[in-house]
Amino acid sequence: MPLSKFTIQKLNKDRKKDIKSFYKQNSYSASFIGYDHAYILTLEDKIIGAVIISYQSENNRYALLHGLFIEPSFRNKGCANLLIKNVIREHKHIICFAERELECIYISNGFIEEKSDKLPSYLIKRYESYVKKSTRLSIFINNDEDNG
Repeated sequence: MPLSKFTIQKLNKDRKKDIKSFYKQNSYSASFIGYDHAYILTLEDKIIGAVIISYQSENNRYALLHGLFIEPSFRNKGCANLLIKNVIREHKHIICFAERELECIYISNGFIEEKSDKLPSYLIKRYESYVKKSTRLSIFINNDEDNG
């Protein structure tokens, strides 16, 4: 299926329930954590992918990319890349904690792998809590001033 058939929408606050419902239908745990920007990928008005970009406070430089989920039947077709490229255009400084097997997706989109000592202080505790649930996490940072 051509990627041009997909549509990306940034959800307004009043549509947060749509993304929550999508995650719940797919038994995927994701939540809003601060100053959030939610994006969905649709095909013929059906949500097939989503991602959340969250700032812990309005003045934080770095956003946390989380909740990236693509319906299994649409994986390995470039859908995650579409969502990531879209958020990179809108957010210049992004951090993601992702399973190591997803490294190629992030690296191919301009992220670099970093150590935890490179995290801003307001994300260190969040990272530490994620690592308690999954020790296979890597930190990826996109810090490209030329985005957008």
